[in-house]
Amino acid sequence: MLAIAMTAPGQETQDHAPTPSPSPTQGANVPPDPPTAAGSLATVQVTGADETPADVEDTQLATIPGGTSLVPSQQVEQGRVATQADILNFQPGVFAQVAGGNDALRISIRGSGVDRGTGYFRTGILFTFDGLPVTGPSGTPFEYFDPLGLEYTEILRGTNAFDTGALELGGTINYVSNTGYTSSPFEARFEAGSFGYYKGEVSSGYVSGPFDYYVSIDGSTRAGFQDHSNIDTNRYLVNLGYKINPNIETRFYFRYAWEVLQQPGELTKAQIQEDPSQANPYAAKYNDDRVQPGSVWLGSKTTIMLDPTSKLEFGLTYMNFPIIIGGGTSPVNLVSSLWTYGNVSSQVKYSRTDQIFNTETDTSLALYTSTDVYGDVHRFSEINQIIGGVAYQRGELFTVNNFTGSSDNVLLLSNKTELLPHLWLTSGVAGTFIRRNIDITYPVRYLYDKDRFDYLARFGLLYDLTPDVQLYTNIGRSVEPRNDWSGVLTPTFAPGLWKVLDLKDQTAWTTEVGMRFKWGIFQGNVDYYYSAVRNELLEISEPEYNNTTEANASPTTHQGVEIGLNTTLWQSAAVAEASGKPWHQLSFNQAYTYSNFDYNNDPVFGHNELPGIPPHYYQGELRYDNGSGFYWSFTIQAASSYPVDYANTFYTDPYVIFGTTIGYAQPKKGFEVYLQFNNLTNKHYAADVTPGYDDHGEDVARSDPGDGFGVFSGVVYKF
Repeated sequence: MLAIAMTAPGQETQDHAPTPSPSPTQGANVPPDPPTAAGSLATVQVTGADETPADVEDTQLATIPGGTSLVPSQQVEQGRVATQADILNFQPGVFAQVAGGNDALRISIRGSGVDRGTGYFRTGILFTFDGLPVTGPSGTPFEYFDPLGLEYTEILRGTNAFDTGALELGGTINYVSNTGYTSSPFEARFEAGSFGYYKGEVSSGYVSGPFDYYVSIDGSTRAGFQDHSNIDTNRYLVNLGYKINPNIETRFYFRYAWEVLQQPGELTKAQIQEDPSQANPYAAKYNDDRVQPGSVWLGSKTTIMLDPTSKLEFGLTYMNFPIIIGGGTSPVNLVSSLWTYGNVSSQVKYSRTDQIFNTETDTSLALYTSTDVYGDVHRFSEINQIIGGVAYQRGELFTVNNFTGSSDNVLLLSNKTELLPHLWLTSGVAGTFIRRNIDITYPVRYLYDKDRFDYLARFGLLYDLTPDVQLYTNIGRSVEPRNDWSGVLTPTFAPGLWKVLDLKDQTAWTTEVGMRFKWGIFQGNVDYYYSAVRNELLEISEPEYNNTTEANASPTTHQGVEIGLNTTLWQSAAVAEASGKPWHQLSFNQAYTYSNFDYNNDPVFGHNELPGIPPHYYQGELRYDNGSGFYWSFTIQAASSYPVDYANTFYTDPYVIFGTTIGYAQPKKGFEVYLQFNNLTNKHYAADVTPGYDDHGEDVARSDPGDGFGVFSGVVYKF
């Protein structure tokens, strides 16, 4: 069956026309072939021993009737690889920004987590490593995410992530680790550049009989573009696989992260225009910082081939992520809170392929669970104060929050059937059980413990109009619960008592229509989606306590257009590698996202825009590749103005920034080097904002500035 290689703008993203699901044994035990040259638009057909693991997964993604993409890491690593944003750039529908150079990514897919600003506990998207969850009832800790050590990254937007068990409006991002089959016996990488940035990594992968391993160790430091934004990080990744017999394979994963970062705080628009490198005065005065003193993520996955057409998968994860906030060395600073979380997740999935009346049908039954087995937040008084009639000295423990027992559970049944030649129907239903347990002691006990059941649904059609044009449509329902720490009013705002809002789960019905195509020198995708959201988790005012907090909003609408277009402007004829003659290609890759997120008819805000995401977001890359390994690119990123408060009384400035990279990557394995220039015009701009309720037209400090002009270089050696 024919498959069309679709390249995502700026990165070698694969996006294929529909093909039947491969046999579960297809591509097993096969070391990968060398990747296709960057930017190649050639139609490819991969079967049997020619398939890489990315090819196999890409074929699976091609059967999903909706917005998905796969980003191999090969071309991502031809330049600075400092944060997740370097992976998620040039993806339609994805708004990913990093402020301060740390991994607290501001990310939204189709308006997920639209009001949450920089995501220390990012929400609205299910994040997974190798299909095993990193997201739990508390959200997603950011320190685990190393952009190196990956083979590829999958992005399943919205309800297209149904089969992963995602509850979230934004869908799923799955980071797939290298294994011994997809990596070099030895690789070393070193990067350095502006703002005191240094990063080094060494890795090794090897296959010996039924056993394979991959190990990656890296460390980085950055003094920071802003004052008071120093970051130091160390990460370790281990991936061990063992083929017990031809039908049973098991794999173990280990990730460890240690990180210390200063938090420079947010600035006003005027401060960014004047000097974006300054820190918020309050953050600098009190040495605001955050420490992840040792976060551990353990996972295992076992796959059992029951017969040539059916398999059983088991997955189990454990993660422990302690956090110290406000633990700086300044004499005026004390630890303000200590967080200790432990989460256990499991999954069991049975899938099979059958032939019914000469029609192929794939069915899967899966159970996903995620439980906070312990979760404590100890808060300490930062000043001498009296709260609720009780006197607390500076540095004294005054409250404990416990979230032990909060859980998300999904039981899912899905099917994919070829109704007619080239026409596929996907369908699925799922039951959810969600529990949130909030146990607060201050100084007396307050208990909030709620259980609820709900459902997910998914139906879609996918049609091969021609071998080069694919049409699809789908409708699906998402159910997104609160984080276990959200909607909690602290004693600072509610003197003498706690209040935990009884938040409803955010639900949405989303419809989508789209197409993938290849036509001459053009290839790409176009998607339109419409989400009717109920009880969206947004900031609201609590006048009784003179505070704003996350709570359920009146009905809202999310809709948008996602366009990716890759154009081969010029390409020389292919020449046999043995001749030593290089091939040449000039390509223009673009990604555009239009977002329209509004209240429907709110009693206070009417039809106001939801703040925090630019309605228009564009990324483009003009790229030259040479078969000898030389490459050059020129990039542009543009964002429109958008409101910073729900009352829409104040807006960010629009911005356009440029960058360029020149480098050399020795074909196959060997030596690589690059030189990269970012923000060529030294544009002052807000990379992201944390929305407010009603700023009354005032310029409030809500924005994190993007980096100024910077120069970075790197060198890689592998064999």
